[in-house]
Amino acid sequence: SLDAVRVMTSCYARERRDVRLQALILAVKVVLSIRTGGSKVLSNDLNPSELERLEKIAEYMFELAKYDSDYDIREQAWLMHRLFLENHTSSELSSEIKSLLAATEKSMLSLKPVLPSDQHIRAKSALENDQFTNVPDGYEILIGSMSHVLGRAVPGFRLLRTWTDTPTESSLREPLESPVNEGPLGFEQPMSPVTIHPPQSFASSTAFHAPSFAVPLSVAAPSRVIPTEKAFYASDDDETESDEEDDEDTEEEEEEKEVNEKAIDNGNLGGIDSLILDLNSDLTKKSEIVQRAATVELDWLSDLSQSVSRGSQFGRILEWKCALQPWDAHGILIEYGFSHSRSKLGSEWTVLRIRLTNRAKMEAAGFSLVSQHVLPHFVNELSEIRIDDKMMSDLQALTLAPGASFEIEMHARFEDRSKPCRFELASSLGVSIVKVIPGILDVLKADPSPSVEEFDMEVKGLGGMLSQQAKYKLVSESGRDPNSGVGSGANDSYWKRELKRKVVSIASTMAFIGSSKETPLELGGDPVRLCSRLPSSGYRVLVCVSLEMSSARECVASVSVHCEDALVAAAILQKFGAKISEKS
Repeated sequence: SLDAVRVMTSCYARERRDVRLQALILAVKVVLSIRTGGSKVLSNDLNPSELERLEKIAEYMFELAKYDSDYDIREQAWLMHRLFLENHTSSELSSEIKSLLAATEKSMLSLKPVLPSDQHIRAKSALENDQFTNVPDGYEILIGSMSHVLGRAVPGFRLLRTWTDTPTESSLREPLESPVNEGPLGFEQPMSPVTIHPPQSFASSTAFHAPSFAVPLSVAAPSRVIPTEKAFYASDDDETESDEEDDEDTEEEEEEKEVNEKAIDNGNLGGIDSLILDLNSDLTKKSEIVQRAATVELDWLSDLSQSVSRGSQFGRILEWKCALQPWDAHGILIEYGFSHSRSKLGSEWTVLRIRLTNRAKMEAAGFSLVSQHVLPHFVNELSEIRIDDKMMSDLQALTLAPGASFEIEMHARFEDRSKPCRFELASSLGVSIVKVIPGILDVLKADPSPSVEEFDMEVKGLGGMLSQQAKYKLVSESGRDPNSGVGSGANDSYWKRELKRKVVSIASTMAFIGSSKETPLELGGDPVRLCSRLPSSGYRVLVCVSLEMSSARECVASVSVHCEDALVAAAILQKFGAKISEKS
């Protein structure tokens, strides 16, 4: 008992609930034995110091039980410790409770008799003859039965089985060996259909909406292994046959992989299959793959557009959309959306949207590859405007920071054979995007088709804070205004720029405040230059003033202040209100 208490105290927290409860009961018995009988009850070899140490061990076990995760054990431990282990004075407990505790202690410390072998034999014979009254007390019955609860024999009770002389086979105690599970990727998964979630209406918003879709890879998964009892006890011959079948499946997978690689090399991607580019392949081969893939995608879109515009089986369709995201080359995410709409009056328009996003730090060769082989295909195939060498060099001069994006949105309207196009460019780097504007103007002006007469342009930056919207009209040389003309060319015409709205540009203000709140407020200045000098530490205050001309005599000015400190923002608003009043 003493060794059992020591062992159970050391491993109390790791035992099951029933074991922990029995360990507490054993500790109570040991402590009561020490207090009542001392060494006569437990062992004659223990001295008083060892008995005191053993009592402290039992106290420690009850301290552990106070923080047990089981509520019932905590309650029973508190009750046993309160009744048996605490030293009660005569004034605290009445004589009835003392007598009850004395009887309980006597029952807990009473030694159970061990039945000799002859009594067990007599009990077994009495059970066989249904003589329940002849069964002696203390017989071995099934724990938890009614006979065990009542402490006497009742009809229908069972004796415990005697220990067998011949041990069982060791194989019955060993776990069954199941085939190795390769995880979720090792099972055969059905190919889910392509789900394309259409973005928001392209005509209602000028912002780019990234397409959301799920495209399964055309890679055959290994066959699923289902362990059954028959397969588990299969013979060596059956295992050999299964190995041969696995070899055949591997050969089929290799053949299918070769077919897929040939299809990618030939550009046969099926329109909406995923294209995985090997980053270790040659740049020239990769550029050819991108060019073929772009051609296949555009052919698929053109066929779909013609089917809708014919109005045969799609006669009632007024608007349809399609959004794809085919590949990721050199760390550049290429996304493009295409929509075609028809109004009830018969007018049609097409919207093409392209966005390049630099996921990682991109080298010049990577962006040059995309500019040379992706953008010309998108623009040239779906519009009559061609990208010349000058604009191509401007595009290649762009440098996208990690996380930055470059967007082109083209609207083509088909109504009475006029095709006015609108370009909207957006980038997080305003300096780079300004280089592209003159090239676009020259390309539009040099277009031999006279259909392009006007277009709108919007330049954005800093997450929408740096924005410029302007409208360009193609006018003749006779009505040219030298102060408003933009662009030059061989034709006797020019692009006239009409300002629609400017944010953080001419007649606008941007101010930054560093870590010190006493820094004087800077007004005016070049917005692009200010954008390149963002403070790296401290809080930042960004103030934008936008002017919108509603008529020749009315101007609506709006001031937006972005700051972490509300008091600083209120002071800045007050200063800007005074400045705007003075200028007006």
